[in-house]
Amino acid sequence: MTIYPVRRSIGPFVWFVGGVLSTLLLTLVGFWLVMQPSTVDLWLLGVALGVAALAFIVAGFLAYRLAWIQRLQRARSTIFAGYTLASLLISVAIGLMVWLMVPSAYDRGVVTVLLIFGLGSALAFGYLHAATHSIKLDALVGAADAITLGRFHVQVEIEGAEQLAQMAAVFNTMSAKLELVDRKERQLDQLRRDLMAWISYDLRIPLGSARTRVEALAGGHFDNQDTYLRYLRMARRDINALSDLVDDLSDMAQVDVTGIVIDRQPSKIAALIAETVAGLTDDAAEKGVSLTGTAAPGIAVIALDARQISRVLNNLAGHALNRTPAGGSVRVNAYPTRAGVLLEVADFFEGTRPDEMVQILEMFFGQDDARTHATANTRLSLAMASAIVQAHGSRIRAESIAGKGLRLVFTLAQDPDAVSVVQRGM
Repeated sequence: MTIYPVRRSIGPFVWFVGGVLSTLLLTLVGFWLVMQPSTVDLWLLGVALGVAALAFIVAGFLAYRLAWIQRLQRARSTIFAGYTLASLLISVAIGLMVWLMVPSAYDRGVVTVLLIFGLGSALAFGYLHAATHSIKLDALVGAADAITLGRFHVQVEIEGAEQLAQMAAVFNTMSAKLELVDRKERQLDQLRRDLMAWISYDLRIPLGSARTRVEALAGGHFDNQDTYLRYLRMARRDINALSDLVDDLSDMAQVDVTGIVIDRQPSKIAALIAETVAGLTDDAAEKGVSLTGTAAPGIAVIALDARQISRVLNNLAGHALNRTPAGGSVRVNAYPTRAGVLLEVADFFEGTRPDEMVQILEMFFGQDDARTHATANTRLSLAMASAIVQAHGSRIRAESIAGKGLRLVFTLAQDPDAVSVVQRGM
């Protein structure tokens, strides 16, 4: 939408004509009351001022209709030209009346000198007023130029309550919104690059592993039935991981289009935790990691999407197993809160972690507060888990465990529509 100024409005010109005619009438009435002139002098002054008023109206009409003054390129020149035109018209009109009505040459000279002084003073004041407004407009133009160069953090400070100050306030609001949009675009661009890296990593590892095991099985190099079955189970696990990744990609695409659809049903948290632990027990045992899951007493039945929350717990616990070295432990716990339940997935390892595990922790914990990294998940499945938790009205929060582990927690409210984020403890 484009907004144009009302170029053909007669309102300003009508006010201008009314002001000139009112000034003419008040001048004549004041002259008659104060000076008590003769009828001839009153008529002479009336005719002279009437001619001058007509000249003002004609000049104002031409300047307004033909937009002479607006053709100047700078606001300072436009405002100063307006002062100059008004001062010259007044000076010429008064000078002519003085030369016609004042017989004394000395008096005419004195009045002329006074007119010159008044003209110069008016022009000086007009320049000061024009320069003041021009400085403010230059600041706005400079800030707008900075915006075009991508410097969205620029702000304009104009004191006062005039329209230019209001314009500066509107400009600052617009600049802040543009900066926010620009920051989000950069974050989305970084997220797209990270997403491609996550996908390539998550595809390459299980795909390469499954291909190696299937080739070994197809070669018939196993005489031992137990070894054959173990390789077959590992290949199946890798294929399931690929299937889960494809599901995550499909769901993330659906999130961008329609969002996550949550089907809330009363569910028992203890059953979801037991299901998660049971599904990952073999993987934990194969890796040599202790996997436990407990639900504290007193947890109420929560209205949630059991399938989606089970997926969240599997994603979080699965990644906790992947990043925990042998000898470490992973626990999935639930604790009652005033508003619902707090779910925790934590991993712990006594000793020095491999480099890749340290890097994963650093992705969650840099120099900023951990909460700023809570949604910057290191894998696609973690991003999906974060989206599901947000659809339930909460957020995943990350906490370091003395530099030896990572604790991911989120809350689920018993009545999500009546509980605020603060009450959930997030």
